[in-house]
Order: sequence, then structure tokens, then C-alpha cells
Amino acid sequence: MGSQPVRRPNQNLSASELRAVNSLHRQHQALLAQPRFALLLQSNSNPNHSFKASAWGANAQEAVNSFFGEGAEGEHSRRCVRVVSVHSCEHPHQANESNRVN
Repeated sequence: MGSQPVRRPNQNLSASELRAVNSLHRQHQALLAQPRFALLLQSNSNPNHSFKASAWGANAQEAVNSFFGEGAEGEHSRRCVRVVSVHSCEHPHQANESNRVN
């Protein structure tokens, strides 16, 4: 019972799969380099239900757009919830009036 070699996630990938993995990794790293915002959202069907979410973007508007996404799926999300406020902070639990974005 010897120890087995550690299997790396991108082992046994074809060249095109490896390029796709590397491309996604670069996109993810570029996303993480952007400022992070906390969004306070409220359900349109139940005004008593609100929640916080994280989003990235160069500014508050881009962060909101990236949270909702594009196309039909984004439009459906926009009908279900509305943005109450946007805060420039690292984590949603840090959102308060002092870091609110106008």
C-alpha cells in the first residue's frame, strides 16, 4: 500500500481543453483584479425579503450589470429583484452607510 501520486486537475486534457482551462483562469484572474462591490437586493414579489450579494466591476454600474448577466436570463433576474443600494467593500457583511456608492 504505497502512496499514490497526486493527480493534477489538468492532467490528461487535450490541447484544446487545456487552452480553454487556461483562458477561463485568465478571465477569472482579470475579474478578481477589479474592485468588488456589495449589492443590497430586494425581492419584487416580497418586499420583506432582502439579501446581499457580491459583484465585481470597474464601477458600481458595471458591478450591477455583471451580477444580473446579459440576455433573457438577466432580464428575468431584473424583474425578480431590484437593487436597493451598492456598497464599495470587500465582503457583503461589511456594507454600511459609510461605504455606500451613490
